[in-house]
Amino acid sequence: MSLSPIYTTAPDPLNQPIQQLVYPFFKQHQIAFQRVATDPVITIEDCQAVDATLKMAMVKTLLLTNHQHSQFYLYVLPGIQKFNTKAFSHALNIARVSFAPKELLQAKLATSLGATTIFSLLQPNCHDVQLVVDQHIFANTSYGCSDGTTTNYLKLDINDLKTKILPQLQPSYRVIETA
Repeated sequence: MSLSPIYTTAPDPLNQPIQQLVYPFFKQHQIAFQRVATDPVITIEDCQAVDATLKMAMVKTLLLTNHQHSQFYLYVLPGIQKFNTKAFSHALNIARVSFAPKELLQAKLATSLGATTIFSLLQPNCHDVQLVVDQHIFANTSYGCSDGTTTNYLKLDINDLKTKILPQLQPSYRVIETA
């Protein structure tokens, strides 16, 4: 896998619509970041070189839905943690959920498999997606995620996540414990 040096600037050009939202958001809210560009990275296992370069652990971000596809949850958990649908549903006191099909991932978040990110919530069509964050995310000093593509990965300060990012993306986000 090819891996760029660490950048503190946006990619040029911003090829994807999500990138055209993410990097101006960082500038507007004075959010510092480190970024690496890669060949396409899809799985958490593929992220090991990114994690080592940025000295952090990538999160896993999942789009979940109920059986009727009428309720949507964007769930952020540590990359090494396995998703437990029973524990997730119990923590939110909801019926069982499953992974949203890739067509819904594209329609709701405008991202593909492997590129799911909290920054998709910057898009206007995400008003019905509930953000849910595993409490273990806040035990780290940094937050690692995609910029909405499978070729650019970010390291952000956890305090910026708590004080600048989450309140802007979705003030009513939920924090849960599943493990």
